[in-house]
Amino acid sequence: EIVKMAYDFSGYRVEVEYFPWARAVTEARKGEIFDGIFPPWKTEEREAWFLYSEPLFPSVIGFYKRKNINIRFTNYEALKPYIIGAVIGYANPPGFDAADLQKVNVMLDSQNMGMLCMGHLDMVLVDKIVGRHLINQNYPTCIYEIDWMEPALEFKYMYVAISRKAKYAHEKRDAFNRGLRIIKGNGEFDRIIKKHHLTDVLEAEL
Repeated sequence: EIVKMAYDFSGYRVEVEYFPWARAVTEARKGEIFDGIFPPWKTEEREAWFLYSEPLFPSVIGFYKRKNINIRFTNYEALKPYIIGAVIGYANPPGFDAADLQKVNVMLDSQNMGMLCMGHLDMVLVDKIVGRHLINQNYPTCIYEIDWMEPALEFKYMYVAISRKAKYAHEKRDAFNRGLRIIKGNGEFDRIIKKHHLTDVLEAEL
């Protein structure tokens, strides 16, 4: 909604297609069929492929876990006994990929949340808002079986990223920024955040 509305105010019409993340990045960086991608985190590698917009809002990265696991994150060493789900192609928090953990790598966050709810995983590395949305939408009874684990591992801002190979790439990136400033100024941005019950998550974590 935010991306579409921001572009509407700048005179662009947005069409969105959904893919597993690794494929989405690969297709978007080509700049052929798709102009860009959202909402990626910013990495040095990705900045070589994409022009990044102004930030949207923070992604709160951490673990959902089974409630019977009584643990507070202190270091990755403490997580070695547990089976942890992650998603292929994500820019994970520092140290996670290199840690010697029992990891199950899948294509989609929804797969991980499903396996967590069914007890096939002990923990899942995921954006807090994404995880909560998937639970509410697909596994509502699971809310009694899992917990968000404090503290969060990382806060990363999310962006719209336009392929450097796309036609008029700078203009398309700048058009989004103009629209984003407009909807932040006229209250539409906050309305969307409140509509989807994100205010409490963002304020509580930041």
